[in-house]
Amino acid sequence: MPTTTPNLGLTKPDIGSTDWGTAVNTNWDTIDSAFGGGGANGQCRLEYVSATSIKLIRYNGKYLLINGAFQAVPSSGVTLTNSGLSASTLYYIYAYMSSGTMTLTASTSTPTAHSTYGNQVNSGDNTQSLVGMARTNGSSQFVDSETQRFLRSWFCEGRIVATQYGHNVGTTSSTYVEISSSWRVEFITWAGENVAALVMGGADGTSQGVETCSRLWLDSNQPSGQDRNAQPHTVYRSNTGYGIIFSNVSVGYHYVTLAGMLSGGGGTATYYSISTAVFLKWRQ
Repeated sequence: MPTTTPNLGLTKPDIGSTDWGTAVNTNWDTIDSAFGGGGANGQCRLEYVSATSIKLIRYNGKYLLINGAFQAVPSSGVTLTNSGLSASTLYYIYAYMSSGTMTLTASTSTPTAHSTYGNQVNSGDNTQSLVGMARTNGSSQFVDSETQRFLRSWFCEGRIVATQYGHNVGTTSSTYVEISSSWRVEFITWAGENVAALVMGGADGTSQGVETCSRLWLDSNQPSGQDRNAQPHTVYRSNTGYGIIFSNVSVGYHYVTLAGMLSGGGGTATYYSISTAVFLKWRQ
């Protein structure tokens, strides 16, 4: 059965030219990029530059499949600014060729597989290849900080870690409640991604015999796992530590946060020196 391969865009010398070396070398690079190993459809990575710009750079090569042809990512990269973007909005970042120049655009249109070549493209325009995803903050700016991972690359992305720290906040609730919204670790995920989360710190209760309980929530989702510590005497401080993997997470914005409660009596549970970490690793 015949198969369809992308247009490699091979070059040849002009009639009468003796510059065969350039054509041979260029063609070899193109063929090698297309068939010589993993990541062939996107030898690039989307990176954060500043609150107002992100950039597509070369990574483990220089070629990106766009509209059936392998195009070279410029050595200086391709920049996209936040001009015209809305606040607190998820955008997919696509690359396309405009009069021979690689260009980036931000779109709310979801990606889909190209019907011929199989790479991820804009569902509204299959000449635009997916290279990443970004969520703006409340000021319509790009963000990629320790506590807010709002930029993801579709290609060549390593493990991403997000962390948050909180101290000395309590609850008197006998059912699980979020301890503090300021302790949220915020991030965006690709569809179907797994998210690993971990919390470490200390907790104490003001009533003897009462348990302080800890749990990690993904958004408002309440999984069954938890950490429980009984209070052998008043104001007994214990360590709390708990980890969980959230599987098959939906695409878009999420946060992980600490929830806590008191079990078996009254008083106050107070949480100290809480460090929450989230680990993301896409399979591209």
